[in-house]
Amino acid sequence: MKKKIASSPRVLELAGGTPLKKKVAGLSPAGGAVARVTSDILSPAVILTSMHGYLDVELAKRSAARFAELIVHTSEPSWAVDILGLTGFDPSAVIVGNRWWTTFKQNGGREVVLIARSAAYRMTAATLGFGSGLKVKTFETLHEALTYMGVGLPERHAK
Repeated sequence: MKKKIASSPRVLELAGGTPLKKKVAGLSPAGGAVARVTSDILSPAVILTSMHGYLDVELAKRSAARFAELIVHTSEPSWAVDILGLTGFDPSAVIVGNRWWTTFKQNGGREVVLIARSAAYRMTAATLGFGSGLKVKTFETLHEALTYMGVGLPERHAK
């Protein structure tokens, strides 16, 4: 017997902090968790994307558009992708993820630095990296990754 997954209202914070009230169905955590993707330019050569909650296709597409707007303001960037807060993703969002990687490469991107503890996420990133021809490096903490990249933690991430 299939278990029915009910949609629940939550606020999606798109890249750039724009809230969008929407009903979203998925395997996200119970209790009205907030799904969000944000991207920040940390230096002329570093962009950070942080993902939290369940990534569905719509959120991936909207966030990719904001990422594309930001990346043009960088020069031969490295891209830190923090997915420590990601609870899951719609497999169809991987196709959108491939577009993110293509946009990154077309704008002079040279390296993707993934912050993840999950082997499945690291494998997905390695596959996208192989497909796009980008170097992928992984770290288990945001601090380790940003130290490697020579930048500090953004103020809104500091605790």
